[in-house]
Amino acid sequence: MSDLNLTSIVIPVHNQWPVTQMCLRSLFRHTRIPIEVIIVNNASTDVTEKKLIKEFPTVKQIHNSYKNGFSASLNQGFRMAKGKYLATINNDTLPSHRWLANMLRVLKDRPLCGVTAPLSNYVLPDQYLQTDLKRVKDIHMFCKKFNRQNLAKWKVSDRLSGFCLVFPRKIWNTVGEFDENYGMGYYEDIDFTYRVRLAGYKCMIAGDTYVHHFGSKSFIQNNSDELARKLSKENREYFMKKWDRDPDLPLDIPS
Repeated sequence: MSDLNLTSIVIPVHNQWPVTQMCLRSLFRHTRIPIEVIIVNNASTDVTEKKLIKEFPTVKQIHNSYKNGFSASLNQGFRMAKGKYLATINNDTLPSHRWLANMLRVLKDRPLCGVTAPLSNYVLPDQYLQTDLKRVKDIHMFCKKFNRQNLAKWKVSDRLSGFCLVFPRKIWNTVGEFDENYGMGYYEDIDFTYRVRLAGYKCMIAGDTYVHHFGSKSFIQNNSDELARKLSKENREYFMKKWDRDPDLPLDIPS
């Protein structure tokens, strides 16, 4: 039984405690609705575990003795989640003013919307917003002005970036878990949002919401450039074999 007023937020991490700390501090400061936060700690060897307990005692932790895949980590978190709504956000982001409330409004006002995501600076083209923001203070000042509900800015897309997604639990139950064959990451978000559309729902961009993404510091991106290219190539090929479609081209739904 899910909690009808709760959103469960799953964040996979591997080391990078200062990055995770900044994300969590911002998340708790700027989220004014009921949430539970689940950290999936993948064999971190730094101070992550101890610092989480000390500074964020309400955060739930799942401890893996090995570096689990990104999709597998999300699935671990969502299996224990209690919320009616589920969210994933990378630890190298800065969730700010009204970030979650705005995206939940999209889901509640558009019953056919199965999943929504914000604009960002380090993201798929449809969600990209050009900014020169670097300092945390400036990011929050920008979001305070920008993140104001505006239905005219919402738009449908054929894919959404997995760095930050929000969707009802019923969607996860309907389309299934994130495909763990994508391993450490890349294209698992395209696969998930494609399945949402195959189930008859829409993917929508909350164009009235900006979440800054620092990039290259998250669980997925904590790899060498060479390994990242290899993972991306392999996962693209897996997607094409699975769906007989190129994930880098527009993804039409078969009639």
